[in-house]
Amino acid sequence: MSPPLRIFNRRLAAPGALERARPLSVDLAAPDSGYLTTRRGQFLDSFSRRAAEEPLGADGDLEGPIAIAEAMARGGTLGEYAAVLQFRALQLERAGNPEDRAVVRRAALQWAEEALRGISTAPGFTRDRVRALYDTVIALSAILARDERGEMPETERQLLLRFFVQIRAGIEQHRLESAAHPEYPPIPAYFESYARAEQALLEGHAEAALAAFLETRDHIRAIPGSGLFRERVEDGTEYAIQALARDGSGLLLENLRGRYALDLLLLFDQVDGGDTAESQCLSLAALALAEGRYRGASARGILEYLSHFHTYNEAEAEDILDPLTFLYNERPEFREACAAQLHPEAGAAPREVCGELLQRAVRAATRILENAGREPYATALRRDAENRPLRRALELLQAHPEWRLSGLIGIHPTHPPRTQLQHLVEYGPLAETLLRGLPAALRETEDFQNFVRAVREVADADRHDRTRRRLEQPLEELVEAMATSSRDDERYAPAYEYFFRGLAESDGEIAPGITLPEGLRRRAAALRSTIVDFNGRRLARHLFAPDSLLSLAGGIALAELMPIGILRWGRNGGPWIRAGRLTWASELAVGLGVGAAMSTVGGVHHLATSSRPWREELPRILPTLALHTLFSSLAMGGTMLTGHGLRSALIREGSSRHLFLRHVGARTLTNFIGGGLLLGAETLSERIDTGRWRRPSAEQAAETYLNLLLWDTGAAGLRSIGRRFWPAAQLGPHHAVRESTPIEAARVPVVRDAEATPDKALPPEHRPRDMVHNIPFETLQRLWELPMRPLPCEILSSPLLRPIHHLRVGTHDFYFSRVIEALQTHEGRTSTRRYVLALVPVEAEGRTVLKRRFFYASDSDAGAWRASPYMLGDFHLVKGVGRHYTQETQPVWEIAEALTRLEHAGPRPAVMRMRNLVRYISAQSEALGPAAMHTMQAGFPREVDFPSAMGLSELRGMQPGQAFAAPRGWNWNSRDALRNTLRQMRDLTWPEGFIPDFTAAPSRELFQPNSLLGPLRFREYRGATAVDRSTGRIRPIVWIMGQDSHGRAWVRHLHYGDSPVNSYGVYGEVLDSGILTSKPLEYLDQSALLSAPYRRPFNGEYADISPALTLLEPIRRYREARGLSPLLTEAERAEIANP
Repeated sequence: MSPPLRIFNRRLAAPGALERARPLSVDLAAPDSGYLTTRRGQFLDSFSRRAAEEPLGADGDLEGPIAIAEAMARGGTLGEYAAVLQFRALQLERAGNPEDRAVVRRAALQWAEEALRGISTAPGFTRDRVRALYDTVIALSAILARDERGEMPETERQLLLRFFVQIRAGIEQHRLESAAHPEYPPIPAYFESYARAEQALLEGHAEAALAAFLETRDHIRAIPGSGLFRERVEDGTEYAIQALARDGSGLLLENLRGRYALDLLLLFDQVDGGDTAESQCLSLAALALAEGRYRGASARGILEYLSHFHTYNEAEAEDILDPLTFLYNERPEFREACAAQLHPEAGAAPREVCGELLQRAVRAATRILENAGREPYATALRRDAENRPLRRALELLQAHPEWRLSGLIGIHPTHPPRTQLQHLVEYGPLAETLLRGLPAALRETEDFQNFVRAVREVADADRHDRTRRRLEQPLEELVEAMATSSRDDERYAPAYEYFFRGLAESDGEIAPGITLPEGLRRRAAALRSTIVDFNGRRLARHLFAPDSLLSLAGGIALAELMPIGILRWGRNGGPWIRAGRLTWASELAVGLGVGAAMSTVGGVHHLATSSRPWREELPRILPTLALHTLFSSLAMGGTMLTGHGLRSALIREGSSRHLFLRHVGARTLTNFIGGGLLLGAETLSERIDTGRWRRPSAEQAAETYLNLLLWDTGAAGLRSIGRRFWPAAQLGPHHAVRESTPIEAARVPVVRDAEATPDKALPPEHRPRDMVHNIPFETLQRLWELPMRPLPCEILSSPLLRPIHHLRVGTHDFYFSRVIEALQTHEGRTSTRRYVLALVPVEAEGRTVLKRRFFYASDSDAGAWRASPYMLGDFHLVKGVGRHYTQETQPVWEIAEALTRLEHAGPRPAVMRMRNLVRYISAQSEALGPAAMHTMQAGFPREVDFPSAMGLSELRGMQPGQAFAAPRGWNWNSRDALRNTLRQMRDLTWPEGFIPDFTAAPSRELFQPNSLLGPLRFREYRGATAVDRSTGRIRPIVWIMGQDSHGRAWVRHLHYGDSPVNSYGVYGEVLDSGILTSKPLEYLDQSALLSAPYRRPFNGEYADISPALTLLEPIRRYREARGLSPLLTEAERAEIANP
């Protein structure tokens, strides 16, 4: 169809669809981050010297030297305090497990505390004490920096701080002593500023610490010569400056801003036919550059840097490949993204993969820069280049090499100005303080002041304001510029829509700690809506675009020409033409051909109007063209097949009533379903093409349906015009032959509901939905292999009736259908009853035969499930043999539970007319032969026995439904008989052990809803016994008691505990328990002899006979055990009143 393939360049795999590798995290640690680790080397020289002096320090036991050094320190040799910690550091290096290292570290901390006290209070020259404190704290720093631990514990920080506080106190004391004794050598000024800086750093004052370290650096550089102490302080100063916390968020904001602009340019490039894989490679390469040498660069800067790649020497090329290779090795998501675009061979070297990635990225960058002078590229690049302070700062730095920032920030002077500027900006708010380390004369120049202002804009201390100025505001300006461009630029509408959608859906962090403002996302969502929301003018332009009209013409022509060809090829019969009509196979073939033709015409038009040569454009669009042609053809084939089915159903042979409305209905439904198929095909093809699901818009749906309507109308018009010139190969129930040789259409007999799948005659809303069942296909295949009569075969064949649930009870497997709701109309009133069919493999005559069984929801039992062997006459359900129907039709516990679950938690019930269901459950079904009828009627008595239990003979004379019914010829003698019955119920004697202990916990419980009594609870009690009269054996008796929420209680079922289950789902032995297993509700005419207090009113059809049932001792015991009210007083039970 035309809509899915109207414009090939609308299929974008945008960078936003790629799972982008996130930028590296910004280091926002505390000021002491890396403090100890970076100063660790300061003690190595003295430590090495000590190890050389002490032979045991190399590889022997250190406890001896440690003990000697401790004794010497306590004896007044201050230098030995540091020596002890140096030996502890060597112990820590040798310790093999965390427990040993923890012991060494605790010992070192304890000694450091003692050293601080001992050195501070030792007599002697203050300058020596200061030197001893410094040596000790340097050795302590090396110990605390072991194991690459995280943030320094507060106790250790405070210990180091106390050392430097004491050092500074010693410096002040020495200054006072020097004033009184000029001959004392002074403490160097660089050490004073160094101690002040270390103290500020430990107190968390990073800016004051940096200023003091810079002062230390100036002091050291101003003093000629060298010395061990001076070198150690100088190294400590440089280490500390490098260890200051960095804030690279300013560069990150510049990166993000450039990434959004670059993504937009990549979208424009794809609209213009750019290779998607190359665009993605450019996106990945830009990510690597933005995290490497080109941190903070604009989109144009990265594009220009890549486009000149072929002109770089080997070293410069390595500068680009190195960050790519690093990310490929270290970032799994980056590696996966590269593999998705490049598909490297197994075992390919990372550098080879990154080289290929870079080559593709260079091609994409070159292509984008070639279009940089035209819109909308120019606007995007211009907006991205605006307000880039780093560019201004870089230009000033390149113009003033005498500033020498490399020495200021401690990097090698060979690094280019861009790298120097990036390192400077990463100091964040400390960058301006760091610049104060340059000479004053240099800092007072106008260019340097401009340089400082540019750096301050990116490295400002106020992170919120900086995010607003450096990212949010430029993005808002870019969005507004693109909003202006997108109003009339339909060519790049897909790119704008992708860009705006990416912004609108960025509701989380776009980088660590950075989110887009809600206002910007809402604005982007509103702009996207203007693109995707319904637009009548745009819809009209699409409908009457040249490619749409050409596709439509091709589809209309083929819709008429293909049937002519099929007619000529299959005129003499076969699968294509039957009874003078095109078959469903013919119409499917026509639909497939029409879809393929319309897509192909659209593709040819695209190649003819593309700005690129067709030899270049065809390989690019071929995969997309093939994919969309396939789905479009399938959708059109489905449309034609749907039309065939609807016409067959609505416009049958010989029908004349409402023929016009039937034609209109068939066409309307065909177009409606066909449009849905086409939209689904387009959505699915776009999902495969772009990797994203997207719901069709209202405009897209309208365009699809209007195209389909135009095609249908055009085809019908061409058909009516061409009848004078070619065969009327009209689709549908019309003759597809030449008018000169009319043929009488063969009349196909209408298949009635009884012969067809039963649910076909029902309205669509009553037809069952598909469901997932728990019977594997292999199990159904095994059932097919069993011998069976036609009815089980039909049940297995029907999607409506086939089994969905399997249950094994005893030795029988039951395969249940879904619940079937049978509709029956009688005297103008429609009623329903629920059924479940079952297939049961049964052993018969030495082989296993698949038998049909069924269960029904009893009206008189308020919807409870019962089993029936068959149906007779006018929908009369046979209830067993008839000796005790409530017990004969009672399913076993497991089956009752399964049927309840099917009814309330299973799939939607299937709805059938009762006359269709009778075919499968009636002994008089037309599908049964005489032998099958006899087997159905004689099967249940063969599988049911009626054993007699001792003590139940009196109960058999009182049957449910008869004991309280008024007989014909009723008189007062019947009242006397009823009174005798009630007294007999009260005075029955029960065999010992026959009644279970109802105070004990039931063996299991079942909850079941009931349309009359509400929620019911059934409890099973075991432990009772009875003597089988026929065998004399003592057999277990199982009682199932029923109870509702209103206090009614009754005996639901009574059976032998060792009785087998037959194939009908009931017990193979039925105890004739008489009135004992009567239901609490009885029909009014079957309880007419009862009156108050033995009967209570319930409704217009039933009476509540629970009071009468309480005369039976088992029910009385159960009620007492469950704490239920007695219903009858002692007097009423003792003296049976006149009923």
